[in-house]
Amino acid sequence: MSIEDQIDSAKKIIDSEITNVTSNSLLIKSGGCASCHILFKLIESLSLNVSDATDLLSEVLYQDAQLNERFV
Repeated sequence: MSIEDQIDSAKKIIDSEITNVTSNSLLIKSGGCASCHILFKLIESLSLNVSDATDLLSEVLYQDAQLNERFV
């Protein structure tokens, strides 16, 4: 998968998970946080390690100010 494809996939996952968490806070496990939930969803969905998923999340949010605002 090219980096552009990975960024597009990550963007869709992040957007979807922000919507999911906003509409159902029970998705966040006790003691957890929404940011971690989204990071772990990227790891799971794209088969990434923590470091790569963190870099990808940062890159997507850097490139998309609206998505970054929703994420925050």
